Amino acid sequence: MGNDFGFTDRLDYIFVKNGVQVETSKIIGKQPPYGTDHAGVVTSLKITADGSFISPALEEHNRFPITFWKGVGLLALALVTWRIVRRIRR
Repeated sequence: MGNDFGFTDRLDYIFVKNGVQVETSKIIGKQPPYGTDHAGVVTSLKITADGSFISPALEEHNRFPITFWKGVGLLALALVTWRIVRRIRR
C-alpha cells in the first residue's frame, strides 16, 4: 500500500453521487514537514443534475428493538441487580 508521495498509512477518497462528476483531483501538501498523516486532496466537481434528480429510497427495514437509552437502562438495571445479589450473599 502507499503512493508516490510516501503516504502509506491512510487512504483518502472523494465520493460523489447523483449528478456530480469529478473534473480534476490532486494531492497537495506533499512536502515535509507534514502536519498530519493525511495528504491534502483538492478536487474540482461538476454539478450535472438540474436539482430534480433524487436518490432512490433506501430499503425498508425493522429498527433494532433496543435503542441506545434502553440499552443503558438495561445495563444499569443489571448492575444494580448484581450489586444487590452480591450484598445479600455476603
